[in-house]
This record gives sequence, structure tokens and C-alpha cells, in this order.
Amino acid sequence: MLAMAGMMMGVATGGGGGFTSLPGIDFRHTAAYVTDGADDTYCLAELYPTTRASSGGRSATFGWQSALTGDAGQDLNATYDPRIAGANSCTNSGAGTARVFQLDLPDGAGTYAVELAFGAYSGQAACHLDILDSDGTTALLTFDSTALGGSMYLDANNTLYTNTTWPTSETPKSVTVSGSHIYVRIGGATSEGAQSPVAYFKAQRTA
Repeated sequence: MLAMAGMMMGVATGGGGGFTSLPGIDFRHTAAYVTDGADDTYCLAELYPTTRASSGGRSATFGWQSALTGDAGQDLNATYDPRIAGANSCTNSGAGTARVFQLDLPDGAGTYAVELAFGAYSGQAACHLDILDSDGTTALLTFDSTALGGSMYLDANNTLYTNTTWPTSETPKSVTVSGSHIYVRIGGATSEGAQSPVAYFKAQRTA
């Protein structure tokens, strides 16, 4: 069963309108495991604040607010699209054990196009992920899966794809952000032992 809170809307993800062009974040364990696209950079389960630029010159400040649990950074399959070749994850260990990824938004409050790959090469019995507003508590998007199979990925519109269909079929979702940060929270409030993995995340202001 898959559940998602938020409005459905496809939007463009370029950095037009005079807004800062932010890179997408490829989550994995080793920097040289794959070559990122020109508009993407990587996160190796690093703590906030980490500042890194894509090869195309898009820079962002980001990172996890506390150390991940379980497998943390993972290199999973180098033959996959670089955006989903790895993951950062934490174990669903009960209340207070979720982990939060922070991305700074230089353009502040506004409408953002969010892209997501929620999943990993290996399947998980239970996964939980929230996209949070700048207050760190208000959920803009919520994803829960009781059975996310291996090489299966949810995009920002809660559509399930395989590793071969996500790269060309995933679509962004429009959200309204109230401040200068957006957050990705992974992990469950119940102790299930499974991992909640995020492979890719991007937020680009559009209005």
C-alpha cells in the first residue's frame, strides 16, 4: 500500500526566471563510484553543512543533521542511471530515530519543483519518507510503502517505476516552501528493522 499527501502537478525544473539553478543530489557512498550528470552532485551521507558543486557549476549547501544509522551511504549498482546508482538510508528503529537531510534554498520562500527517487537496488519491507517545509515539521509530501521491491523507485508524484523506467519517466511535483530550507526526513516511528532509502532529491524554484 502506498500513500502520499500533497497536490499533483507536473512542472518544469530549469532554473529560469532569474532563480538560482540548484543541482540535484545523488546519494551514495563513494564519490567516484559513478559520474554524475552535469547538473547533479553527490552526497556521501555527509553532515550539514556540506557545500559542493556539479560539474556544470551548480552549487548547493546540504547534509544530514545527524549521522545516519544502518547502511548509511550505499554504492548499489554502477550500471544504473547515476541518480539512482546508490542511496543514503537509515534503519526504522522507532520514535526519535528518523534522520533529516537539509538543503539550503538561496532564493527563499516560493514555489519549487521537487524531484525524488525513493527506493534502492535492494528491496525493503517498510519505508518512510517526508519532504518537510522550512519549519522542519510541516510535511509537504509524505510517502509510506509497506513493500518497496528491489530496483523500484517512487518519484515525487508517488508513481512507482523500475530502475530502467524512472530515469526517463519520473516527473517533478510543485510544492510551496515558506523559507530558505527544505528537508527530507527518512525513517519510521515504529521499530521495523527495515531501511528507508533515498537515492535522489532535487528542489528548484520556479515561481
